[in-house]
Amino acid sequence: MAEGAAGPPGGRPPDPGPLQKKFPALIAAIAREHPEAARLEVWFQDEARVGQTGRLCRRWYQKGMRPRGVRDLRHQAVYLFGAVCPARDAGVALVLPAVSAAAMQAMLDELSQAVSPGAHAVVLMDRAGWHIAKDSPSRPTSRRCSCRPTPLS
Repeated sequence: MAEGAAGPPGGRPPDPGPLQKKFPALIAAIAREHPEAARLEVWFQDEARVGQTGRLCRRWYQKGMRPRGVRDLRHQAVYLFGAVCPARDAGVALVLPAVSAAAMQAMLDELSQAVSPGAHAVVLMDRAGWHIAKDSPSRPTSRRCSCRPTPLS
């Protein structure tokens, strides 16, 4: 039987991580940038590829003989873009044929419509190229959403 107080669960650091340390400053900075917003909503956004790739064909054949294994090289996939606001229990999702800055703009347009009236959305996302290309004229933007990479470092 163990004695004393239990320590933190295995595999977890005892101290707050970078997200917990930097998040309050990030929210305060966005609130200063958008004083017209009555409140801020935090949204988490990500995308995933869902599709099918061909496999080797399985066949019954005579023992000792090896049949030719034909592989289907076709590939079909779609991309799921999704964002959730845990505080409001709300979500937005799009199914798109490709990932690009234009697809991300379509996602932000859809998310802008889901933001509460008078609120401004803080959209936390990963550091994919179509999210952080600051010098690109096709960089996704929105008046009702501030996109920021997840502050993990």
